[in-house]
Amino acid sequence: MEHLQRAVEAFSPGARLVSATPLEGGISATMFRLQVDLDGEVVTWVSRRPGPYRVRQNPDAAAAEFRLLSGLRALGLPCPRPLFVAAGEAEPFCLLEFVEGRPVLDPEDPLDYARKVAEQLARIHTADPSGLELEVNDTVYGEPKPEPNEALRESEIRAAVAAYEPRRRRNPNRLLHGDPWPGNIIWNLGDISGVIDWEEACLGDPLFDLGIARLDLLWITSFEAMEIFTDHYVGLTGIDTTDLAYWDLVISLRPIRHLSFWASSYPHHGRPDIDEAYMGRVHQEFVARAFERLR
Repeated sequence: MEHLQRAVEAFSPGARLVSATPLEGGISATMFRLQVDLDGEVVTWVSRRPGPYRVRQNPDAAAAEFRLLSGLRALGLPCPRPLFVAAGEAEPFCLLEFVEGRPVLDPEDPLDYARKVAEQLARIHTADPSGLELEVNDTVYGEPKPEPNEALRESEIRAAVAAYEPRRRRNPNRLLHGDPWPGNIIWNLGDISGVIDWEEACLGDPLFDLGIARLDLLWITSFEAMEIFTDHYVGLTGIDTTDLAYWDLVISLRPIRHLSFWASSYPHHGRPDIDEAYMGRVHQEFVARAFERLR
């Protein structure tokens, strides 16, 4: 862990790395929980190295994430405070403050949980993103493959999305988190203490984020909680949901090639009952309901 000690000392000369423990459950970055001795006081930081996919997209991904988090903090959003970017390493990474709490994927009160998630997503979508270096995400998720996943109705979904495409676009671009699944929402003492993993952040129709949150919330709760979440969010933001069925279908394409990989993260969050077969069944019910609402 010499590279971590070098970063700790570069940020705070004289600081000593006491321990580094891998953080499990994420699939987009390599992270360690660091215990750091600052002149006798032990504090907790996190090292976060972007995953290979992100680095292929942007070799400067660590520095870009540092700048983004700084901008989000300036907007008052509850993201981790960036401390230092170790740009000189063979695999650059960031040092971040540790956000106290943990993701909750087995809420005791799913309806209250859903409302609080809606309130947090509304705060993100109503923040002013003008000072952030973000691109507009205005494309359908993923490209068709030679062998579509017909078990999850991929060809039918893509055909419906393509047919609807010219009619959608009723909301102005907003700041999007890009992946507001429950594993990226940190809870402490019954409330949300932070939102992490902002590497997918972009500008776009808020229904994109809303659709992602709807399906991911459905996997861990119920259709009732999903709709309460949706209604509460719409009441707070007033966004036009005419195209929500379209966006539900768009985001249903996100896991269509990677369901087993996505399922592998749930046991780390205390939900071994959420496996690939269960996710596939819920996904198909979500898609069926979207088709019923599509006009």
